[in-house]
Amino acid sequence: MKSLPKSLLGGIALAIAGAFAAAPAVAVEYTGASFANPSPSNSVLSFGAGAAQSFDVNFGVLTRVTLAFVTFRDEPLPSMSFNALVNNLTGFNFDGLTVQLTGGAVFQTPYGTVTPTFGTISGIGITPTLVTTNLSAGEGYALNFGNPLGQPGQSDWTIDFSNVQSGSTFGVTIAAVPEPETWGLMLAGLGLMGAMVRRRASKA
Repeated sequence: MKSLPKSLLGGIALAIAGAFAAAPAVAVEYTGASFANPSPSNSVLSFGAGAAQSFDVNFGVLTRVTLAFVTFRDEPLPSMSFNALVNNLTGFNFDGLTVQLTGGAVFQTPYGTVTPTFGTISGIGITPTLVTTNLSAGEGYALNFGNPLGQPGQSDWTIDFSNVQSGSTFGVTIAAVPEPETWGLMLAGLGLMGAMVRRRASKA
């Protein structure tokens, strides 16, 4: 069997190297989640990577969570698809959902969908950095931000981070809005705690 000429071998090696160099690199990485009100019943599970990020967000207490991402390579038009299954474990109904981008990232058109499990949407407001969804019927189970379950008629959101410098972070903050009745219960509880504190102070 004849050996291949060195010039041909060199050309093959260059072609292989060029193919690897041209291969799309992962330009963003999920680095973790932080809850405004930490609780053992709050959790985030990540199922995606790179240009396709998917999350299960479990709210056991009423709070908000920020998902942090870091970019580590400049791309001509860096973007990623994003979805989240927002699970309601609080015992109260969610009256709405807000999803906000920080750090220079923006939502790219066409926009995705927001779908409650049993509730109904009364209105949705979208800006490049904020999505606000209001529910006419409270949601006690879960909401799909995007299409985490692969359902027909639902679509993921695209996050454009071309204005985020390489090595910098951007965040996605998800907050569930409780029903007015929930706020009333919370305020009543805070008022009761305040009365107890004042009573103890007066005794002292």
